Amino acid sequence: MPRLAIREDLLSGQTTMARFEHAVRLGTTAVELSADGLGERIDEVVEAMAATGVEIAAIDHGRRDGILHIDPVERERALAELRQSICDAADLGASGVVFVPHFGALILPDLTPFLSAEALAAELLLSHLRTLEDYAAAMGVSLFIRSLRQQESAFLCRFEAAAAVARKRNHPSVRVAAGTLDLHSEGLDIPAALRAGAHMLGYLYISAVGLDVVDLAVLTAALEANGYNGWVTLESRAPHGEHDLSAAVASLRASGFA
Repeated sequence: MPRLAIREDLLSGQTTMARFEHAVRLGTTAVELSADGLGERIDEVVEAMAATGVEIAAIDHGRRDGILHIDPVERERALAELRQSICDAADLGASGVVFVPHFGALILPDLTPFLSAEALAAELLLSHLRTLEDYAAAMGVSLFIRSLRQQESAFLCRFEAAAAVARKRNHPSVRVAAGTLDLHSEGLDIPAALRAGAHMLGYLYISAVGLDVVDLAVLTAALEANGYNGWVTLESRAPHGEHDLSAAVASLRASGFA
């Protein structure tokens, strides 16, 4: 059965403990953390986990891209940051790290007819994954490649494109993270799209704003039919406070998310 989590940045409170307590009051027992500044507060997170029973669903690597940068120094810096997020996920017992390979327009050259900029980026990502996937597996965590709508990334801006990369690697530690808002922006039938790519889906976001874009009962049935037992994480790209978290969590729990 899919398990329900919530992004920490949606929770109220000035401290990690207060935010985790808010998660429990909402009826969720798992939180997704941002990688930003996480290293400095690992002990604080562990203390809050022990006190509240809250688990860490995953680490969101955030806007830390650069692994597809044209400059090798920048690529290595970005890879080191991603490896650190993998370590943090392992230390906290999280399922894995959600990462976006690249934000914005591609900066790699277009080498047509040899390779387009997008094809070159895909090959570079596959090359990185050959080492990252084994590193993640050794740590007992997964890498979740997130596809975003085209307004945010020109690379892997379709769920199927991200799934194709994961499929090509065919490694149990490499899966795709998808979001209902992004799938909706593609004009897809969300349950049907997730059924089609179910074997590559490792992590799912549901937007707290616009829960009505998907029939939650149909979505739950589609996930369960494919044996999905990963995390379903509540997110929002609207400013903090512009969503009724209690109602959103209640709707998700009523639809079968544990």
